[in-house]
Amino acid sequence: MISLPSEDLPRSAEMEAIVEEQADREGTMAADLARTNNEGCWKGSATQ
Repeated sequence: MISLPSEDLPRSAEMEAIVEEQADREGTMAADLARTNNEGCWKGSATQ
């Protein structure tokens, strides 16, 4: 886990869970986008 800089206030457990869930969703979205882009590149190169 990343340690917080001293100027950051501690978060409640609920807020921490929300932040972690959002980070998981964004990571999944990024992986899906990369996969989609990769598949598009392969399909596009096959037609050239």
